[in-house]
Amino acid sequence: MTNDKEEGNWRKLCELAAKETDPERLYALVERLNRALEARTRGMQERVSDNGTTEDSPRGINSNSR
Repeated sequence: MTNDKEEGNWRKLCELAAKETDPERLYALVERLNRALEARTRGMQERVSDNGTTEDSPRGINSNSR
């Protein structure tokens, strides 16, 4: 299970994975990155289902209408 800090730091995990040369450490970073992105996706889906819009949508445009 990931913590909130890890979930919010997916970009840093990408940077680390891009530079990692050890296959075992790379695998571990990719697993962490997957968990972080899955948690981010779940959070975005929850926000959309709560109010019908995404946080990033301009002027509250429903993401389904794009």
